[in-house]
Amino acid sequence: MSDDDAQLAAWFDSVRRELGTAYLKSDNPWKQSGWNSTPERWRVAREVILAAVNRSGAFLDVGCANGLLLESLIAWAGERGLTLEPHGIDLVPQLIELARRRH
Repeated sequence: MSDDDAQLAAWFDSVRRELGTAYLKSDNPWKQSGWNSTPERWRVAREVILAAVNRSGAFLDVGCANGLLLESLIAWAGERGLTLEPHGIDLVPQLIELARRRH
């Protein structure tokens, strides 16, 4: 492994630890998604993502945390007559497990 590769791996490890610590210190699903406001503001701030979705299909959330955004988007898309097939990736294995349980 080159020095650059080792530095990059160390950076990802530090980000993984920091995000895991911050997101998992609460049982609140919004805080586990990095959100510190109300559920109502969550919708206002996040539903705009669906402006880019014009048909049913697969949806990939990069940095999906606990899967709350995917769950929300699926519900909101359903209100519009659309069906989303959720897919997500994240750096923190514990958050991925929460997302898997959620879906």
